Order: sequence, then C-alpha cells, then structure tokens
Amino acid sequence: MERRHRSHRYNVSYAGTKGHERGMIFLDMSGTEKRDRLPPPFVWAKVHIEGEEYWGRFVKIALNVVKKEPTESRLVENVLPSILLDWCGREGILPGGKTCHVAIDPIEGKPEEFTLEPCR
Repeated sequence: MERRHRSHRYNVSYAGTKGHERGMIFLDMSGTEKRDRLPPPFVWAKVHIEGEEYWGRFVKIALNVVKKEPTESRLVENVLPSILLDWCGREGILPGGKTCHVAIDPIEGKPEEFTLEPCR
C-alpha cells in the first residue's frame, strides 16, 4: 500500500499480562504537529478501518480502544486488539518483537474523522 506524504506513523505496543496480551497504538508526541492532528484526549472519534466505521477512544499517550459504537460499556467489544493481531501478528504486539507501525490520518474535509491503516 502506498503511503501518502502527510501520514504519520505510530508504533504498535504491548499492554496486558502474560496470556492476556493486547495491542495498542502508542502515540509518540515528539513535535506538536503529531498531537495537533489527533483528537483531544478522552474523546471518542470516528475511525475508518478497512472500509468500516468504528469509534476510537484516544487518551494522552495511546489509542487503546476501538469499538463499533462510542461507549464505555464492557458489553461492547474492543476490536483494536484483534485488528492489530491481524495487521502485525502476535510478535508485532509483544515486547521485544518486530516493530509494527500504523498510520492515523485525519480525513480531508472531515477533521473529526480519521483513517487507521497498517504501514507495510
């Protein structure tokens, strides 16, 4: 997949305990340009992933929750771990494994909506 020049890459990282690992996207905030491109912390934002609409909950340093609806309810599954496993493989979310990156970009004309895709 060809990367657009304006894309910013973010590292996929590890969270959880042994046997219950899950991936998250670490938001490296070196430089204000990267932070200014993302929604403010603790806000649900519409995220487009492989043609599907989801809602992502960004926090200060990570995107760690993506759901089909913007809710704190544990009854609605967080699909981000399974998406990252598909894109990066298990070794891509574990410490010491290969480095996996994703791109998060605002949608032109819709600054409150974002695309999320793997960097291959």
